[in-house]
Amino acid sequence: MPGAKLPPGEGRDVAMRVCSKCHDPSNAASEDLDAAGWKDLVNQMAANGAQGSDADFDAIAAYLTKAFPSK
Repeated sequence: MPGAKLPPGEGRDVAMRVCSKCHDPSNAASEDLDAAGWKDLVNQMAANGAQGSDADFDAIAAYLTKAFPSK
């Protein structure tokens, strides 16, 4: 089930909507990034054609930073 590994939190619905158009958003669970790394990854996805607003991408980066902090 897509998104199964995404914990609840503000921004999860946006990540599901935007990211699932190209891949399972749960792919994020295997990353080990800090806040700058998540922002860079989200910006890369936007540059690769992810469809969303700047606010969507900011919300996704903030959600991923909180949901999957660097280890």
